[in-house]
Amino acid sequence: MNSPVGDITLRSADTGEAVPQTSNGWVDFGATGEAEIWQCIKYILLTSVRSVVEDRDFGMDFTMIDKPMNIAQLLLTQEILMKINLFEPRARFDDVAYSGNGVEGRLEPNITVKLLVTT
Repeated sequence: MNSPVGDITLRSADTGEAVPQTSNGWVDFGATGEAEIWQCIKYILLTSVRSVVEDRDFGMDFTMIDKPMNIAQLLLTQEILMKINLFEPRARFDDVAYSGNGVEGRLEPNITVKLLVTT
C-alpha cells in the first residue's frame, strides 16, 4: 500500500504473514469477516485526516513526515496505534517495525495487528 510515509505492510499478529491485498487493488465491496476488517484498517492507514467530509477526524495525520527520522517514527507509531484503536474496534495494534531509511526519507512501516473478531 502506498502512502505519504512509503509502503505500508500489514501483518497478522496470529500468523506473522503479510495480509493479502484485494484482487483488484482497490475496494472489495463484498468483503466479509477478516477480509473486511483488514480492508478497513488499510483505508484508515491510507486516508489523510480532514479528507472525509462527514468525519474530519477520520484517517491519519501525516504531518510527521517533515520531522527527523527518529521523531517521525515515534509520531507515526503513536498515530497508527491511536487511529486503529479509535476507528477499528475489531482489531488491536500489536507492533510496528520500520524498514525504510533516512537517506531516502521513507519510513515504510510494517504494522502487526491482532484481529479480535473474525466474523
